[in-house]
Amino acid sequence: MRAIPASRLLGAVLLTCAGYGCLTLYDALGLRFAGARVAYPRLALISFMSYAIGHNVGLNPLTGGAVRYRAYSALGLSAKQIATVVALGTLTFSLGAAALLGVSLLWEIGLAGSVLHLHRSLIAFAGCALLAVVIAYLLLACKRHEPLRWRKIVIPVPRPSIAFSQVAVACGDLLCAAGVLYVLLPPQAAIGFAAFAGLFLIAIAAGIISNVPGGVGVFESVLQIGRASCRERV
Repeated sequence: MRAIPASRLLGAVLLTCAGYGCLTLYDALGLRFAGARVAYPRLALISFMSYAIGHNVGLNPLTGGAVRYRAYSALGLSAKQIATVVALGTLTFSLGAAALLGVSLLWEIGLAGSVLHLHRSLIAFAGCALLAVVIAYLLLACKRHEPLRWRKIVIPVPRPSIAFSQVAVACGDLLCAAGVLYVLLPPQAAIGFAAFAGLFLIAIAAGIISNVPGGVGVFESVLQIGRASCRERV
């Protein structure tokens, strides 16, 4: 810790605060979409508690959702409104991760191929597919004003302002989280931010898929493999 310059430590702290600030906007967008009004200081506290527990225990939609249900129901929100907040938060994170991961895969095809042990064509296809999903969602929000209906299931479509805000907020959150680690890397790491952000997103995805609490071990392993791949390329 003493070897890290104070300016870098301060940068990491500021990026951490910015990241947690972005997390509160997940709930703010969800509440707006659900038609509920909660004062920002209160929703920020509820969001902080929900994500702190959900990210560390694992299965965030369930564990964090339970915290939200207890807190928001005490404020008079219905179960449907709370479920909407949880679902939109999950969708928001997925959109941001898909957008950034898609760009990262296309930007760093060689590095992604080394980490995932996949052919470059598959990496390029995956990157294009992820970006196509995000673009399709934004176009749906712009073009359709009526809910989606399938049998008895009715899914409301967010307004364009909410849809574009979802992507922006999630991208900001993930870039801040990646930035916290990046500013603390030693100079000999020899990796650009774009490549590191791509590794970070792959590691996050692997941790989520594994359902290991906090992604412990999985997250670090992917970053170690990525670092080894970067050294081989250098």
